[in-house]
Amino acid sequence: MNLYPFYRMKISLTVAFVLMSMASISQELPKIDALAAAEMSAKNIPAIGIAVIQDGKLTHLKTYGYSDLENRVKATVNTPFEVASISKTVVNLAIFNLVESGKIKLDNDINDYLPFKVKNPHLLKEKITVASLLNHHSGIVDNYAVLDADNNGTNGDSDIQLSAYLKSYFSPKGKLYSQENFQDNKGYKYCNVAYALLGVIIEKVSGTTLEDFSQNNIFKPLKMANTSWFLNGLNLETVAKTYTSDKNGKQVFLGFNGFPIYPSGQLRTSIKDYSNLILQYLNSNDSKFIFSSNLVDKITPEPGYSREGWYTWNKVAIGNTLYYAHEGANTGVKTVVLMDVISKNAVIIFINSEAKLGPLLMGIMDEL
Repeated sequence: MNLYPFYRMKISLTVAFVLMSMASISQELPKIDALAAAEMSAKNIPAIGIAVIQDGKLTHLKTYGYSDLENRVKATVNTPFEVASISKTVVNLAIFNLVESGKIKLDNDINDYLPFKVKNPHLLKEKITVASLLNHHSGIVDNYAVLDADNNGTNGDSDIQLSAYLKSYFSPKGKLYSQENFQDNKGYKYCNVAYALLGVIIEKVSGTTLEDFSQNNIFKPLKMANTSWFLNGLNLETVAKTYTSDKNGKQVFLGFNGFPIYPSGQLRTSIKDYSNLILQYLNSNDSKFIFSSNLVDKITPEPGYSREGWYTWNKVAIGNTLYYAHEGANTGVKTVVLMDVISKNAVIIFINSEAKLGPLLMGIMDEL
């Protein structure tokens, strides 16, 4: 569930023919096939899903390799991949759905929307706002000394209830509470727990679960049929297994990831589903997205170099272009999405291993 920086890397590839299974639809760019083949061969990646959007149109949508090595199950564009911290972009959409309906105000105290109180013991007179959670300026931190015990599981969906877990983390009498759960300032600090807390806000304000709210207001309207916060919302036989390397370099499946603070990184979605979300997002002024283009412009306005004025996404400069970006990483998971909201271009990559995505991403960017 960590965020990794982008690195601009020029790569020299000697592309050999790699035996692999491939599943695609009509959109594809042949040069990307060669890049994917080289990366899979060099880094022993079981499966890759790649989507490319150019000028507001889907120009490449394809998967390579196997979602299940043991049973030789081919990955398809409908295979749900765990996307780790890219999940936060969906939490963002759920929050802004409630903003647009007038049920949440970004500058309000989060305690207006929570079933328990949250106060920073170092900054008792200052409120924590919804906007500050979205932008990692809340003063809340991931205290791994207490989080690691419950949030590194590979036994699938956790049976620990989200709200109860976070109440224990934030309430002074809770078993997980510590002043180390907060910092003494509101400087930027990437925070998974903050997004889990946004999940509680969504549930409290909407009166339903994050899963049901997401299905009814995001996934179903966008025809994302292979997307869910939980394994029990999917056909388990179709879900991509997550692989990590053992001491001999063999790809090993330890089990499906699952953790109590699931809104921060447990979403599973297919490359087809998520690319459709980004495609509709980029074309919100031309099509019927789940909310108005004005709200999309509020989330990701025309990018400048100021830290202020956008939510959830990070910004990265490649050449003379500023992109909105997000990455995800977990056991057996690496993902990245990069989008230019002005030119309506995007690249999305999902893999079910822990290989670095920088070279593949920049190789694709160099071909576009």
